[in-house]
Amino acid sequence: MISKLNDYLKDYAKKTPSKIALADRKNVVSYSDFYHLVNKLAYLLTKYVLDENTEIGISIPKNINLPIVYLGVFRCGFSAIPLEVNISQSKLLIIGKVTRMKYIIKFINEKLVLYRLDSKLDVIEEFELNFKDIELDIKEYIECEEEQSRYFNLTSGSTGTPKIFSTKTTQVVYNAINVNLSLPIELNGSYMCLFSESMHPHELFVKPLVAGECCVLCTTNEYQHINELIERFNIKSLLATPNLYKYLMSIIKKENWNNIKHLQVGGEKVEYQFRETFFNTTGKKLISAWGSTETTGIVFYTPIEWALSKKVVLGACIGGYKCKISSEGELLIKGYACIEQYYNSEEIIVDNEGYYNTGDLVYKDDNEIFYYEGRKDNQVKVGGRFISLFQLEQELLTVQAIKEITIEVSSSNDNIVIFLVVTSEFNELEFRKLLVKKVNNIAFKICYLSELPRMENGKLNKSKIKLLVE
Repeated sequence: MISKLNDYLKDYAKKTPSKIALADRKNVVSYSDFYHLVNKLAYLLTKYVLDENTEIGISIPKNINLPIVYLGVFRCGFSAIPLEVNISQSKLLIIGKVTRMKYIIKFINEKLVLYRLDSKLDVIEEFELNFKDIELDIKEYIECEEEQSRYFNLTSGSTGTPKIFSTKTTQVVYNAINVNLSLPIELNGSYMCLFSESMHPHELFVKPLVAGECCVLCTTNEYQHINELIERFNIKSLLATPNLYKYLMSIIKKENWNNIKHLQVGGEKVEYQFRETFFNTTGKKLISAWGSTETTGIVFYTPIEWALSKKVVLGACIGGYKCKISSEGELLIKGYACIEQYYNSEEIIVDNEGYYNTGDLVYKDDNEIFYYEGRKDNQVKVGGRFISLFQLEQELLTVQAIKEITIEVSSSNDNIVIFLVVTSEFNELEFRKLLVKKVNNIAFKICYLSELPRMENGKLNKSKIKLLVE
């Protein structure tokens, strides 16, 4: 079985050289051209990057250059660190402290530029990567050193400092193979992922590459043109966050929704109210796809029959992973693609049997469908009583006029703060009566927001929520 990304690319470049591999609004790249462009870039990188085992930051928007750069970096045996396009210097320094990042590749004025950095991550030298114009004989292609590469998978940082995992590209491939078995990309159908360029960017291009199909890339400021991309490239699989799907409902034509077979939603839990609204608006059911940084990608998907369940469904476990529930109700996951420890840390995050302890509370039914019940750390003691914030959120979401909700505990642990986004039909008096019944003498405070604070990738910004609590 092929286990390297560059080997998949080489294989499809031979089998289907003229087939479209990459596409964005401005460009189309065949598998043959994809292969040669990666090799040309790798050749240039070895001329400019002289350090072995180099860790290179990649700060590129979602266009055809992004997969080319990742595979070029991997071909050289270098490691890749996903970065936001407009990453702040402060966040760059945080990531730099726990990695050995010496270079960054950016896309500036329609050109790729390699920056060499000093110990403070200030630029000391830059090189323009004009790899597309190189005349290079195939005999000059460098030998693939991908087995030495690492892909630095970063958590979202929604609760503070991002955690970093050093992942082998073979683990990324392994996850993609197994996801494709459960959620196959249709033959001659395209795949599009709308995660941000720094939020697990392997989700953007690895699954279509492994399947030998077309990967369509779309930058954030081009979402208004998404109908054009769906129609032009026959997109059959779409992966996005719940927050982004809310936006897409207003711009994607109904006939284009009908064209997409797999509408996958991931990045955070998907409430029933939204899944129902989405179905009523588009006529299509969302397939929840759940995974984590620690598992290198999707582990669960919701079969279409459960897509409108009123419970929070994780779904069925895909192949390649073993999932079980501890005596305390915690979800445990084991598999080749699971990470054993954080990068530059001695802390082991798997148990003696090799299971990753997720911290998520779940149960499963007779059909082996898993359901989410909250986090272990979401069971909190307030005013001397234990309460599940997640379960309380789910119960309160049954109030039709509530659009979004999140609940936090005050720093003194003597009351809860309920953040609400509501419609004009919201009745606060009735809501307070309901709350009194639900929380049973626990003190509470209600805070109204026009929208919940979110990160660039669409996830709830828990750090900002905690600041609002104070």
